Amino acid sequence: MIGILSIPPVFFQWLLMGSFAKSPHAADLMVYDAREGDLRTVRAYLEHGVPLTATDHDGSTAAFAAAADGSLPMIEMLAGKGANLNATNLYGDSPLEAASERGNASVVSFLKDHGAVQIHGTPEQRDAAIELIVRRDIERQKNGR
Repeated sequence: MIGILSIPPVFFQWLLMGSFAKSPHAADLMVYDAREGDLRTVRAYLEHGVPLTATDHDGSTAAFAAAADGSLPMIEMLAGKGANLNATNLYGDSPLEAASERGNASVVSFLKDHGAVQIHGTPEQRDAAIELIVRRDIERQKNGR
């Protein structure tokens, strides 16, 4: 019994990755793992068919999340696989905007060197994003998800 307890949780995640990648929450999970800098898991999602263009609840891609949280190894890996470094989230912000706003200098430098453009969303985009996210959350609550 103690042997089972000593197995790292990531083992079970890897064991179930095929199921995770097919779930309706795969994009949210992959973007979360990109934000956390979990290269192995993000690679596994991509290998199991989750597209680089997948977005989470606020329209952020894995590249956006990696840039926002300053994970240079993650953004390098995603760029190497062809991630769009200018994809904006629902708020209208680009990965370069997120990295700049959070002071992630090494990521800012990498993004600029790879042709990224700093795009800051308009107040109208921000209002529309908030409205959409709240509406989705209300709908999820009604449906019990």
